[in-house]
Amino acid sequence: MKKEENPMLKKAETSVEINPIIANRWSPRSFDKNKNLTQEQITQLLEAARWAPSSMNEQPWRFLVANRNENSTIFWQMFECLAEGNQVWCKNVNTLILVTAYQKYSNGDFNASAQFDTGLAAENLILQAVSMGLAAHPMGGFDKSKLKEILQLSDDYTLLAIIAVGYQDEAEKLEDILLIRREKAPRTRKQIKDLLLKN
Repeated sequence: MKKEENPMLKKAETSVEINPIIANRWSPRSFDKNKNLTQEQITQLLEAARWAPSSMNEQPWRFLVANRNENSTIFWQMFECLAEGNQVWCKNVNTLILVTAYQKYSNGDFNASAQFDTGLAAENLILQAVSMGLAAHPMGGFDKSKLKEILQLSDDYTLLAIIAVGYQDEAEKLEDILLIRREKAPRTRKQIKDLLLKN
């Protein structure tokens, strides 16, 4: 499968060289609403997530993939649960992926590692998307209680994020000038020394 070229690559400026897939990962907001993911691409994303490490190999992550064309009802239910600031740009996204963690081990005990493990799986999915020339933007801004009620999920499930996945478009396609500026702004991160615990 041919890898699509990213129209707006923003490679991280790192202190040492790192894996280019990680360096090229960022969270754009401008998506091409006319280009859909194929089932093969979705399977590739989920397969990458499937091989993430987890405590006791429980694999507590559960995903719900919603495409506006194929299962539009759940897509728009998820969309309506997004924070207003996310809805502004997500209206051009074709695929939303809900990320949840099942909080119990197979024996019924509470799995304190479930959310951490699910985060690892979600990052696998995101990096796989980057390797395929796709854009992926994870969001924590959504009404978790409302969506959990819509999906009729028990309290054993914790809703963690919704990831917008698709083909990146030009920044100018965004309707909000502030979003365009954010789309074009340089990427920044804290220094390594600021991330280390003092002992």
